[in-house]
Amino acid sequence: MVGGYNILGRRGEFEKCKYWKVDKKNRDLSEFTHEKTPDGTFYAQEITSEEKRKLVVGSGFIFDENSTTIKTNDYVDLKEGDLIEFQEEIWFVKNFQEKKITKNRQFMKNPLKFSYIQLKR
Repeated sequence: MVGGYNILGRRGEFEKCKYWKVDKKNRDLSEFTHEKTPDGTFYAQEITSEEKRKLVVGSGFIFDENSTTIKTNDYVDLKEGDLIEFQEEIWFVKNFQEKKITKNRQFMKNPLKFSYIQLKR
């Protein structure tokens, strides 16, 4: 497991999420999540409401896109394109950001972090 739990700051994070690290070799992502065990789990909280919009590509194609943002205090190492099971649905990681909490940094070897994960479906 790449990530780890942060037992000090998990207030309000009740959604259990599983994640899979995706490499370029795998093409069919639906089979990827069913055949491969998750690379880890973490607990998260939904920060923004789910946004449903039309995505226009090349002025000729229109796709539906759903997106949301979640926040976790657990230690996870994600990148764009990885998969997350959130609220029993599979989402793609669109963006991953970390914010270090510098309040007690001088007392800790590994400072706490908030991770903001933008998801799309």
